[in-house]
Amino acid sequence: MKNNEYEIDIIELYLKGELSEDERLAIAERIATDSDFAAEVALVKDTLKTVNVGENLRVRELFENIAAEVKDEKTTIPLEPPTVSHTPPAVSNPPFFKWVAIGVGVALLLALAAYFVDKANKATPADLYAQYYEVYPSPSVARGNVDINTMWVEGIEFYENGEYLKAVVNWESIIEENDGEGNYLTYFYIGMALLENGNAADAIPYLQKVLISDNDYRQQAEWYLVMAYLKTGEGGLAILQLQQIAINLDHYKRVEAEEILRELQK
Repeated sequence: MKNNEYEIDIIELYLKGELSEDERLAIAERIATDSDFAAEVALVKDTLKTVNVGENLRVRELFENIAAEVKDEKTTIPLEPPTVSHTPPAVSNPPFFKWVAIGVGVALLLALAAYFVDKANKATPADLYAQYYEVYPSPSVARGNVDINTMWVEGIEFYENGEYLKAVVNWESIIEENDGEGNYLTYFYIGMALLENGNAADAIPYLQKVLISDNDYRQQAEWYLVMAYLKTGEGGLAILQLQQIAINLDHYKRVEAEEILRELQK
């Protein structure tokens, strides 16, 4: 149910044209390849039209009734001065539509107050990145399929010492030596080094390459893709990736993914 709600929110943003170009293309591609998702988009579109029309008609009818009630209460100015009476006037109850108008006004004020309070308390992607991001430990020299060579080992040392761009240079040289082909471990740590250096946009393609194959770092790459999207402010893509993590009951970051989704959907 939660995942469906997240999808509906993304679809609504898509239909309202409030997604980035990359996010819009990702949704459009999914519509073209997933018939169930395309049907859900069509349903949300029809629902939004129905809700908007219904709300407009109800609001219009309400204000027309209020205007009519006010008009009925108007009196003409008497030609003769009114007779002074010492009898206290009877207190009458306000007309029904006056109470409706008051209720509508109060409801609007409360809604606006709740909106601005919620907006003030809503965490931004940058806030969530700062809260959830943590550097991933350096790799074990013996782990993975990377040939143990000087460039790899030196890259690990650079990574551990915070010299991330030097680590990237070393690890990219390994890819060049293999005719431009790297393995998941190399791609993951180049992505991590770039992310640590503040180059989140450059890190994304490397982390995406990790997801091409089934490997030991797939879940880590999924999580740090979320971090990269938050860093670049691409909330829609972050939500799509978080949804994939949230439905995986065995994912090591499932709980955190659900927490971030709740924050992004406030």
